[in-house]
Amino acid sequence: MFERFTPTAREVVVLAQDESRALRHDYIGAEHLLLGLLRVGGPASFALQSMGVTVKATRSRIIAAVGAAEAPRSGQIPFTPRAKLVLERSLREALSLGHDHIGDEHLLLGLLRQTDGLAVEVLSEFGVDRDELGRQVLEAAEQGQGVRRPGAAAGLALSFSEPAMEVLNRAMELARNQGEAQVSPDHLREALGREGETDS
Repeated sequence: MFERFTPTAREVVVLAQDESRALRHDYIGAEHLLLGLLRVGGPASFALQSMGVTVKATRSRIIAAVGAAEAPRSGQIPFTPRAKLVLERSLREALSLGHDHIGDEHLLLGLLRQTDGLAVEVLSEFGVDRDELGRQVLEAAEQGQGVRRPGAAAGLALSFSEPAMEVLNRAMELARNQGEAQVSPDHLREALGREGETDS
């Protein structure tokens, strides 16, 4: 299945593993995949952020729910059954859409097919309409939205740093508060100006 993954989808899995290690968990769950999707900077990330889902708040809610282990995990970290199901469903989503690849959008669609688990609970706490989120990520993918990064065409998987994602989150929040349908350069400039501010 992984041979069908786009560079961005593979980066989601790498970031999920990074999140698991950072939290000293001994597994990669659907909640870690959710964090990977938020951090990668593709259509799924932008669709999630458009609904107010942020990396920082998601990570905090995961820590509050399951905590963090005292000792770091060494060696390979296994996927939980739920995470494996997300990966399997992402393939089904791609095939049902007639796509010959699995992108981050398909991974998000696979996650949205879950009916229980921590990732589903986190999205519910954010008040996410999962049907609407699914529509948005498909629309974003079809329109080629997301940031096209230098080297992407050559298969280099680049992702946003966490501070950069926070700036984007703030810019989208500013646009929403002003009733705008798009994030403008002015929103980005204002968000950059608030970079050092503490979240309320």
